[in-house]
Amino acid sequence: NVQLEINYNKTLQNETDRMQLFYQNLIKMHFKEPKLQTKQKNGANKASQKALQVLIKKIKEGKDYETKIICLEEKLNETKEQIEQLNRAISRKDFNIKYLISKINVNKQKKTDKI
Repeated sequence: NVQLEINYNKTLQNETDRMQLFYQNLIKMHFKEPKLQTKQKNGANKASQKALQVLIKKIKEGKDYETKIICLEEKLNETKEQIEQLNRAISRKDFNIKYLISKINVNKQKKTDKI
């Protein structure tokens, strides 16, 4: 009698599990993500995990990032220098333009004085 009850409970549990699984699958099928299939999703997850591991490894080693930072600082300094050179060139051109305008104005003044 006890054995029968145990078997009945097992069967009932199996049926419940099976029905639960059935409904879960049904829901999954109904609300399936349109673009990423399971294989692609797993692949993307693995790829992102791998990238993260590589990043963590590089951060722990530290060398690669120090080098990159030094390079970036050098480039930044070069860029600052180029900007300063450009500003100097602009101010020279600006001065030249003002000088030319003053010359033109002086010439205009001379012409009007003659008349």
